[in-house]
Amino acid sequence: MSPLTTLIIILGLAGLGYLLGRRRAVTLVAGDTRQLHSRPAYHGWLVALLAALPPLALLVLGGLARPLIPGATHGAGALLAPAAALLALAGLGVGLARISP
Repeated sequence: MSPLTTLIIILGLAGLGYLLGRRRAVTLVAGDTRQLHSRPAYHGWLVALLAALPPLALLVLGGLARPLIPGATHGAGALLAPAAALLALAGLGVGLARISP
């Protein structure tokens, strides 16, 4: 998987996380957003950041560590991209689970 494809997948999941987090916050209080401790957009940003930052950090650290690992010039990239996508999905799930009124 190319780095651009991986980045597009991660950013797409972050955008989806924003929409789902915002919707979940509004749904939990049955539309009365005054009951929320934060605005619905903030809940959306929480989910988006939890879906985007950990996989991006993994890709950056993996890219920096690649020259230090002997024999990992090509094989590490093949493992890093799917791991980053799974980490984005996990962050999305954790973010949605953390939303409470």
